[in-house]
Amino acid sequence: DTVVEADESFTVTLSSPVGATIATAAASSTILNDDTIVTLRTIGEAGAFSRSNPNAWRDAWLKPGVQIDHRQDGGNAVEPWLAANFGTTNPGTYGGSDVANGDLGVSGRAGGTQASPQQIDGTEALRFSFADPISILDFGFAAFDVGDRARIETFDNLGGLVSTQTTTAANVQIGGLAGVTAVIVRSELGAFNVDKLSFG
Repeated sequence: DTVVEADESFTVTLSSPVGATIATAAASSTILNDDTIVTLRTIGEAGAFSRSNPNAWRDAWLKPGVQIDHRQDGGNAVEPWLAANFGTTNPGTYGGSDVANGDLGVSGRAGGTQASPQQIDGTEALRFSFADPISILDFGFAAFDVGDRARIETFDNLGGLVSTQTTTAANVQIGGLAGVTAVIVRSELGAFNVDKLSFG
């Protein structure tokens, strides 16, 4: 279970054997509590742009302990990961704004299938790196249409692949992860944005 409890100790006592001799009549043991409470943190869910709070998108996505980067070609190991751009200019070019209506993607048009230039499509990849290992991911995708398919890959601190999951759902939770310090999101089919990410 996941309920945090005190350690429990018990003793087993044997008595009145039939046809045998008891060498050790009692033994004690302790059940150690190994349950942990996972606190989920959420980034994103930024909402529409407001001139009264021009940094709201950046503030919704940039939180301590999380770094967000992207590549125009997620499969190109030579291409460097660039920090996500939370500004509002040049969304149609790679390196321009990666945010559309508060939702996060990759600027440019690598696959040419997206409705807005900030959607993840084609070869584009978005990476979230965590300062501490996580065990749960909960994604919410925006502009995720019937037929869209997202690929979510998790990695350990050495860059080793831990798991791969493909989803056709706009909301997906992945639990039971161990040693995960990064996750990469790409499109296998269609185009979409990340609306929010909860992790813990």
